[in-house]
Amino acid sequence: MNELSYTKNTFYLVAAGTFSQIFSAVQKIILTHYLKEEGMAIYQSALCVYSVFLTLACGGIPLAVTHFISKERSSGNDCNIYAGLGFVVSVMCFLGLLLSLIMFLTRRFFGAAMKDLGAEYAIAALSPSVFIVAAGTAVKACFEGYSNMFPCAVSQVLESLVKLALAYLLTSFLCVFSAPYAAFGGTLAITLGEASATAVLFIFFVPFFKKIRTADFRIRRKIRKSLMAYALPLTVYAIILSSLELAENAVIRNSLLAIRFSESQAKAFLLKYSPYTSVFNTVTALNQLTLKGSSWLYGAFFGYALTVIRFPAGLLRIFSVSLFPLAAKHFAKGDYTSLGKDLSRIIKIMLFISMPICAVIIVFSNQITDMLFGCSIYSSMLNAASPLLVFAPILSVVSAAEYASGRTFAPFLFGFISYMISIPLCFILIRIPNINILGAAIALTVGVICELIMSYFFITRRLKIKIELFPDFFVT
Repeated sequence: MNELSYTKNTFYLVAAGTFSQIFSAVQKIILTHYLKEEGMAIYQSALCVYSVFLTLACGGIPLAVTHFISKERSSGNDCNIYAGLGFVVSVMCFLGLLLSLIMFLTRRFFGAAMKDLGAEYAIAALSPSVFIVAAGTAVKACFEGYSNMFPCAVSQVLESLVKLALAYLLTSFLCVFSAPYAAFGGTLAITLGEASATAVLFIFFVPFFKKIRTADFRIRRKIRKSLMAYALPLTVYAIILSSLELAENAVIRNSLLAIRFSESQAKAFLLKYSPYTSVFNTVTALNQLTLKGSSWLYGAFFGYALTVIRFPAGLLRIFSVSLFPLAAKHFAKGDYTSLGKDLSRIIKIMLFISMPICAVIIVFSNQITDMLFGCSIYSSMLNAASPLLVFAPILSVVSAAEYASGRTFAPFLFGFISYMISIPLCFILIRIPNINILGAAIALTVGVICELIMSYFFITRRLKIKIELFPDFFVT
């Protein structure tokens, strides 16, 4: 396989990411139109459960494969690569199949745990995707390790296009029945989209099968140990962080139900939302939210406000994907100067793009939400979450450099501390009646900023990588 330049890889990923993010944004807008806030809450709950099982199936193996291939190629040991690929693909397929079955069988348990019994249909629709994504991720990691992002780009565009088309067809048909059935259609579109992407990746991977079968069996055992030594800690870390994400979402849902309004606060709350929905009509009588009311706020924030943030943030995160194999090679060669220059350049570009977009979102939040969703009630949520657009993509780039260095415990520790900050903040802030769901946005932003600060000091102080950011940024 020919190694493509970083510039060409970035072009492929930016082009594919742009199309896929546009398709994904349109898909989310379609989902909000047919699922409404209740359906979006169900959809988001199912995705949280799906994320945990996907982490169990994939864990740190993709990063281990990418790191292993980049390292072996920089050392000129191409013959070792194929010895480990067969092991990785077979292991991930087995784990994916097993966990898909477990996810399907435990769908009711997780629906109850997320305070959303209607989510069981959506969880069931997503369960086959665990196997599909696990198989595809193993192949995708191989291409990333070879710094050939073209197959990944093609599969990404096809996946997002299939998801968009099927999300429209399935949700528009099923929404006439109920919100759980509509959410089932939205999640089924994800599964079928992932299936199309994995099929494309395996088509590109066909030339590798013969080389895998003829690999030297004598070195496979050594390669497996090397891969698992890197992947096992990452898998454990990923499982813990994914579980904390699930716990954070559960805290958000429960904290919304725990809000106690005073009489004046209840009237002000009802006055704010009554022109847009009737789910809060009982708030003045009960002085608290009903289950439907909490689901409405949860779905409005995660399904509507964050949809606007995810589009530009997803485009900016493309840099971290293409940086990882390049950073691994720099670390293998000990070329910290070049790595520092690459990191500085990427972060400057991200700031140059994200800060103006963030400012536009803050100033025109009413117009943006009204244009996309037909009302401006989500604008305050969008404003509260807008700083994530600046900090989250930069964090993904810095984390990619940390993982490429082989110091896998550091990003896990920083992520763990971030959740230890954001989860209590969610618990405290959301229960304040005048803040309610905005507390989730504040807590998430604070957690990301804290994690970014810790990662920055680790990169610059411990790894001794010089990131020249603001002086050059303002001079140039």
